[in-house]
Amino acid sequence: MFDEIRLPVPSSIAKPLECFGDGYQAADMECAVCPHRQRCMVVMGKRRTHVPLSAAQFKLVPDSYELVYEKTFIEDPEIADMPRTYIACYRTLFAQHPKDTSRVQQEADSIARAARRNDCSVRLYMLACMMGHAVEQSQRVKHNGRNAVPFLVKHLLGKIPETRAKMFRDLCAKDYGTFSVSALSTLTGTLVDKSSPEYKLLTSEIKAGQFIVDWKSKQGGPVYEALYSELELTLDPMWLAIEDSYKVYVLDPYQENHRGTDMEKSHRHAASMSINYLKKHKQAGIMAFQARESIMNKALGSVLSLIGYGLDDFLIENEPVTDTIGMWVSIGLAVQHHQCLRYLNGERSTLFRS
Repeated sequence: MFDEIRLPVPSSIAKPLECFGDGYQAADMECAVCPHRQRCMVVMGKRRTHVPLSAAQFKLVPDSYELVYEKTFIEDPEIADMPRTYIACYRTLFAQHPKDTSRVQQEADSIARAARRNDCSVRLYMLACMMGHAVEQSQRVKHNGRNAVPFLVKHLLGKIPETRAKMFRDLCAKDYGTFSVSALSTLTGTLVDKSSPEYKLLTSEIKAGQFIVDWKSKQGGPVYEALYSELELTLDPMWLAIEDSYKVYVLDPYQENHRGTDMEKSHRHAASMSINYLKKHKQAGIMAFQARESIMNKALGSVLSLIGYGLDDFLIENEPVTDTIGMWVSIGLAVQHHQCLRYLNGERSTLFRS
């Protein structure tokens, strides 16, 4: 709409760069001195302060936790019970029980240091090492006809395992923007550990996001009561514990009237126990919020693909998202408005009734 009237550019002014109207950045020195800066900003419009949803960043850790995070080293809670984590990872990847579980705790400090060097949890480090070992042994059997070497605790230690972990870390960061259990699962096509916190949070986030977007795209009014009335028992207690709206719309009223079925009462008790645990163990609380941050891009992609949209079909303010429920509500409204426009233009729309 800004280019309907075209004016010749005086020869004294340099020709606009290819990024004109598309790539302005306030902090860029080249943009600061560009003679077409003002016009470029006008042409970009909202895109100047917004980014595609695929580039959205999330900041979910409350400020009170952030202060602890800045001053305190966050120890991985799974270090204290490393054999259990080792067994869970081993059974997930190799479908059998490991034979050298007793050695895990002996090497716990070395394994924990290796995980820290790769900026990941012990669980994620183990999974990456095991996957790398499995791929290598598969190639060995295929090309050399040799028997596969079973994975042992010693394969978590040394330069080669850390190189494998780094490879997966770099690939996940490149493709998904984060090195997490869910990203590793997607990258390798392996369903990684349904008991992991990340998997549970991802499943709950997708359920909640899908419900909210569907609700807001088809009707008005608040969505919170409907969300928890419909899905409360299917959402993981840890997800509910770190979602403020659950406390406001479910737990607080419940403490006053104690109404609910036996299953609802049991589920709310589990969620409240999780809240109390996270308050007493702020390290675990930080990790829970960070785990939710790490799965958000995948949750967004999953929900939008179900309704025929992609991450780059939406723009979002270039500020970290601090309220994911509010974000889902905004996406639902954007879908509603888009479908209304399609309907008014005589295009195929979800507003057409069969």
